Amino acid sequence: MAAPMQIDSELYEQYDKEWVARALWDPVEYQSFRNNQLRIQRAAIEQFPNSADLIADSQDRINWIEKHTPAGPVFPPSEPIGLTLLAYHCIERLKYSLAHMPFLSESKRVNINAVIRAYRSGSLIPKPGDITYWYAGIQKEDPGPPGQRDEALARWTKEHGEGSMWIESVSVFFFPLRCLSLCAVEERYPTK
Repeated sequence: MAAPMQIDSELYEQYDKEWVARALWDPVEYQSFRNNQLRIQRAAIEQFPNSADLIADSQDRINWIEKHTPAGPVFPPSEPIGLTLLAYHCIERLKYSLAHMPFLSESKRVNINAVIRAYRSGSLIPKPGDITYWYAGIQKEDPGPPGQRDEALARWTKEHGEGSMWIESVSVFFFPLRCLSLCAVEERYPTK
């Protein structure tokens, strides 16, 4: 298994977070996927040497992949060294949620930040399929099946005050992968 590499902030910010998350979840699959994307574009250039538009588009895609995707699993300098690949994946997923989901209530944000701290400290070590429950920034016991959690939630409210429950599920999470052709077009014709 490939070890994750800590990289500087500038390089990390240049990388597409969808690809970073994929590399952290399964480095072997990711490297195969990335290499295959590059191979497809290089093969198109070789197969159609007289098609200037195709060559330009394929080269744009190659350039985008090489500039905006890591060769393997990476994590930013804001994260501690020595965590598992899956811990980095979960942290990045949660940071993405905090940054891109403005509808999250303050109590949900408290829980998410508590989960991130637990992953960073190593007190919560994620394994695929694990589920943990959080209330008011505190990890709690399983409250039971949906529809039967009122008793646990009432008890937690009594113990910790008003809040909400966060269910932390360790599962594969890729941000919606954009079409490579759109990435190349954005690189050539930025929308911002």
